[in-house]
Amino acid sequence: MSYRWLVCLLMLCGTLAAAEEAKKVRFKKTQLDAKFRSEGVCVADFNKDGKLDICAGFVWYEAPDWKMHLLTDKAPEYDPKGYSNAFCAFADDLNGDGWSDVLVVDFPARPPGGSRTRRRPTSRGRSIRSPR
Repeated sequence: MSYRWLVCLLMLCGTLAAAEEAKKVRFKKTQLDAKFRSEGVCVADFNKDGKLDICAGFVWYEAPDWKMHLLTDKAPEYDPKGYSNAFCAFADDLNGDGWSDVLVVDFPARPPGGSRTRRRPTSRGRSIRSPR
């Protein structure tokens, strides 16, 4: 019987220790943009500065100051009560050049052959269209 009490006591101590650690976790809310730009986002070090940047549709935000850069000629804005034309975003080195590329997939209800855009963000605020 004492063995069960010992196990329960150890489990209780472990739970209390985990709860104490959870209290130490803090988050800071940062709004990058007041506009609705995309349903999907992706995170990568787009400019190879060692900091993770954030891409939302056709714009990306450069860490740590979150300066916005365009991937297209104009940064699209959408009605927050509807859908954007940037439904999913993925970051990976798609063409093997050592730089993170962005793959943006448009709204799924579009007819087949809808736009899929691959761009390589650059730290100079421009983008280079990757070959498809």
